[in-house]
Amino acid sequence: MELFTIALMVYQQRHRLERCLEHIFQQDYKAVELIVCDDDSCDFDVDEVEAYIYEHKSDQIQFVTVHKQPAYMGQAAGCQTALSMAHGTYMMFLTVEQELYGKDALTKMAQYFRMAHGSVLVSRSLPFWEDGGQAGGICPSDADIKMLEETASGRLFVQFGTHSFEPSICTAPVCFRKERLEQIGFDTDYPCIPFWTLWLKLCEAKEEVIVFNEITVHTCIYKVEDDLAYIAFGMKDRYYSDCIKMLQDYAGPRMEQYSFMDRVRCRHAAAVLTMVMNERKWNTWKFHKKLLWKIKNMPVLLMGRFYQMRAGKFYISTQKELRWLMILSLLFYLNIPLAPDGSLGFLWAAGAAAAFVALAVKIISKLCINIMKAVMDHRADRRKI
Repeated sequence: MELFTIALMVYQQRHRLERCLEHIFQQDYKAVELIVCDDDSCDFDVDEVEAYIYEHKSDQIQFVTVHKQPAYMGQAAGCQTALSMAHGTYMMFLTVEQELYGKDALTKMAQYFRMAHGSVLVSRSLPFWEDGGQAGGICPSDADIKMLEETASGRLFVQFGTHSFEPSICTAPVCFRKERLEQIGFDTDYPCIPFWTLWLKLCEAKEEVIVFNEITVHTCIYKVEDDLAYIAFGMKDRYYSDCIKMLQDYAGPRMEQYSFMDRVRCRHAAAVLTMVMNERKWNTWKFHKKLLWKIKNMPVLLMGRFYQMRAGKFYISTQKELRWLMILSLLFYLNIPLAPDGSLGFLWAAGAAAAFVALAVKIISKLCINIMKAVMDHRADRRKI
């Protein structure tokens, strides 16, 4: 029987480790290797964790390795360290929030791997709150599963390399053939986003992706404790920085072989992340700074609106402008002056004319955009046929 390696990544969450380990110990797969890799947490003791595992583990856990990084190095370095220690044929990475669902989760994934010819197997997870209530929909979504099944690897690279956020597929339960994963490896230049960069490398290498359309993991969403909130806030900034750097330095240059719009979308994704990272301090800004920020980021905001229109089936409404145009037309027809003595008649006429022109330009612009959107939707529907 092939050895199945589970790599459990830990950082400042030692108090939640036992619950995750319990679901690993309950697996009925007969050959499991367990690697626990901690990123220099202040509450993690190697000897104590190792003693707990040997005391509670089942016979299916044949090999155990507990490792603590000498300093904080990021999740990508932790994953690469765990990969270098692994001996299994198959390998899966988990965090303490992810719990294997059902006693046969590993067995089903291994069986599916044997039947299919591929080096990456994607299954699905279901998020839950700490109290047991369901926290959202299944990950990856049905749309993402369909995309994986129907899209070629080259186009998947474009899909993953033009996101302004980490694709949901990066947080899904994924199992790898270790031999192939060692050849590709994790990119430690982006320590906070190991799986986003890994997916880009897999798509670039045109690896075949196997979709196992069953839930194998429950993801528990914990409330951030007050003493860890400052760490979470700082880590979020580091996460955004890694995402921006990856899009600019890794995905961007490789988009040269794709279309002009793909390159624009990649640059736009990096600009959106830069904007989001700065926007986190929004509540501390004064009004003039918020106004200047909106003016400065107007091209990015407009481009984001355009992409939303292009992806969706909605159109820009012109009802508001038409109502104002009717009101101004009525006032102009009745020749209502701005002053009782009518001394401002010329100014009224000039202002009304300027308002007419502005509203007309706005209405015509929106109608042109809607026509372009209709044409793009029609072309997209024809391509599907």
